[in-house]
Formats: sequence, C-alpha cells, structure tokens
Amino acid sequence: MPQPTAELFVSAGEISGDLHGARLLQALRRRHPGLRAFGIGGPRLEAAGLEKTADIEELSLVGIIEVLPRLRSLLRLYSETRKLLARRRPAAVLLIDSPDFNLRLARHARSLGLKVIYYIGPTVWAWRKGRLNAIRDTVDLMLTVLPFEDELYHRHGVRSLYVGHPLVEMVTASAETFSAADFLSELGVPDGSTVVSLLPGSRRNEIKRLLPVIVKAAQILSRTLPSLHFLVPAASREIFDNIQDPVKESLPNSSVTLGRAGDCLASSRAAVVTSGTATLEAALRGTPFVTVYRLSPLSYLVGKLLVKTRYISLPNILCGREVVRELIQSRCRPDTVAGAAGEILRDRRTAVRMIRSFDSMKKQLGPGSAAEKAAAAVAEEAGLDAFPGAGGPHSPGEDQ
Repeated sequence: MPQPTAELFVSAGEISGDLHGARLLQALRRRHPGLRAFGIGGPRLEAAGLEKTADIEELSLVGIIEVLPRLRSLLRLYSETRKLLARRRPAAVLLIDSPDFNLRLARHARSLGLKVIYYIGPTVWAWRKGRLNAIRDTVDLMLTVLPFEDELYHRHGVRSLYVGHPLVEMVTASAETFSAADFLSELGVPDGSTVVSLLPGSRRNEIKRLLPVIVKAAQILSRTLPSLHFLVPAASREIFDNIQDPVKESLPNSSVTLGRAGDCLASSRAAVVTSGTATLEAALRGTPFVTVYRLSPLSYLVGKLLVKTRYISLPNILCGREVVRELIQSRCRPDTVAGAAGEILRDRRTAVRMIRSFDSMKKQLGPGSAAEKAAAAVAEEAGLDAFPGAGGPHSPGEDQ
C-alpha cells in the first residue's frame, strides 16, 4: 500500500510574496525533502518546487476600482481553488500576503479542517482592523515579519510568532559578494556617472500610473545634473518587455534591467521608489530615496477614510517619523519628485540623516533568519515529521 506523502498548499499573490515564499519553501524542503507543494505562485516558487495550479499574476492587484475588471476571473480562481483543497486535502495551507483573496480561502480551508498558516499577513495595524476577528477565527498561526505586529496579534487572541523580515537576510547575504563597480560595468553605465534607481512598482496598474511621472521627473533632474544615469529594474519579464523601449526612448541615459532591483539600489546615490516592500529594501541597503504612490481617485478616497497610519512607507512607519519624503496622489508630480530626489543628490546632509535613521531601523528588525524560522514553525504546525520519508532538520542527503 503506498505511503502518504506530505503536501502543502501555497497561495502567494504578489511578486514579493513569490520571492519570500520561494525562500521559505526551499528551507522547508531542506528539512523535509519528500514534501510536495502545490498552489498559486510565480516563477520563483515554481523553481523552488511548487506545482503551480494558477499564476501569481491573477492575484497581483491593488485598489478597489482596479480589481473590478478582474472580479469574474478572481471568483473563478477562488472556486477552482476551493475544489482543489477539498480534493487534495494538504497537511496545511500556507497563505502569503494578498489578504482579500487569502482570508476568504482561509475560511474555507478551516471549514475543511485544514491547518492554516499565514506568512506576511494583512497590515491590520494600518487599516481594516476588523480583519483581526477573521484572522483569529480562521488562521491557526500567523508568522509576523515586523516587530510590532506580534504584540498586536497576541493582544487580539491570534497565535503568532515573529520570525523577522525576510529582506534582512537577503540584503545581508547579497552585500557580502556584490560589487557595484562590476554591476555598473556589466550594464555599460558610463564611468563617473551619478547613479539613481527608479522603481515604478511590480503591478501593471502601478506602472501605468507611476512610470510616466517618474520618467518625467528623471528628465527634469537630467537638465541640471547631466552626469546622472538611471537604473530601472522591471519586476517581471512581462514588465521588462513593455517598458524597455519606451523608457530608453524617453530617457537615453538609463538602463532597464530584468529584476535585480536590490543590485540597482545598492549601486545608487539616490532612488525614487514606489510604496511597498521596496521601500524597506532601499532602507536596508542604505540608499536614500523618496517614496511615490498614486491610486485611482475613488480608491484613494476610500483608502484615506480607512487607513489609520500616518505614513505609507515602511521605514517611516518603523521609525515613527518622516525620514523619507512621501509624495502621494496630487503631490506625486514630476516637479515635486524631481525636487525631492534632487535634494538628496545635492545636499549631502539630507542623505546622511536618512542613512543614520535607516541604521537605527535595522536594529529594530534584528538579525536575518526569517526563512529558517518560518520553515521550522510551518513544519511543526503542519506536523510534517509524521509523514514517512518527510525527513527532518538533519535528514540524510541534506546540504550542510
């Protein structure tokens, strides 16, 4: 009679979730080589061994109005995923980000008697605190990545564990071997250039709203600082193919890269960064930057009524003050973006103050070991050791 095999369902709905989920899955499979994972993910999770049942692009949306055109396909994906969980009944369901979809999925998984683990959960500290009740009722374990989240969840009766932010270990590891000079030479950046990174976001609607503003701001900067060279990392192959030619045409003193946002930031004197996880990466890499963001007018109005935090940029939230300029909605214009970025480039004191604040922020986050800590917690919660051939932390054949 065939032995049962440990299976884990994964649902990741953002490019950053694909990246962090892949590192977690890799750590899990080092501990449990027989583990099978299936679910919603992107290329990194697939490369880490995920049997992809749907693509991450189907969930990568933000904003109320922006979701509406895709509502039918989202409902179809939800229905298909419910059936999949009922049929395969994995040892646990691992949800990463994308709370609008994943919290509904958590409720269904709980009704099936499945273990539910959430990694990089909803920003309930910023808005929609009512979700805390849904999380308490449907999530068995919340793995938190920001130090203040753990206390909030515990206070509301949610089992949680602070594992650290996955970006900390990624940035630390890459800094040990990275050479900015080699990277810029590889891209053909002229010697003596002052390098600035432009990060337009990872979602299609973000790029549509923000890239034209950012490029025009770069053009303004170039008129007074002719030595500038801009790096524009594209978060996916689709984005790269769509923006490479338009950006180069509008901004000849630029290089568009496929991925490698961290390398771009680490090579730059300053950056313009779309609000999101990238703001934390810029701070961890010690790159002074300005944050930009735009939504549709209705989405912004609703968000303004619901959001309870003073800032949108993670470094500002962690520091409790405006370390980084935030140019949102009507303030996100080419002239204001160019002015804020130009201040960083022209005034060394502005850049130094930011970098010192970033150093203080890093101490709050602690050392980086999020993937390993999260993998240990998932393995224990899912009971992976109970499956024959699943292995353990020191399984035969594991890389030492």
